[in-house]
Amino acid sequence: MIKVLKIDLGLYDHWALVSDRYQRGKPMLISNTLRNGTVVEEPWDDVVAGRPFKVIWMPTLESATSVISTARSLVGKVRYSLAYYNCEHFVREVATGMRESKQVKQVATALTLLGAFVYLAKK
Repeated sequence: MIKVLKIDLGLYDHWALVSDRYQRGKPMLISNTLRNGTVVEEPWDDVVAGRPFKVIWMPTLESATSVISTARSLVGKVRYSLAYYNCEHFVREVATGMRESKQVKQVATALTLLGAFVYLAKK
């Protein structure tokens, strides 16, 4: 299991792995961000910035040490993509081996339903 932060950004949650490194008395966070365009390991306060968050324990295929090592190996090496490789994709992939974002799936489902509604309303 590995500790993951879900930071409330209003319309969506930002996902970040809790690192084993500390700065200013707080753990650093590893995440894939639009702000940086790639995976970075940053101080807690730079990522959380006073916003509400939840701590979750995510099941992993490997040890937490191995997951963090894998995450660090991607620092600066992947590009952020809202639809194909966002913060949730990154965390789930390094933790479980499955690249997915339930948030993206929820938005896609909502847009599909909205499109169907608009199509049927025009008939």
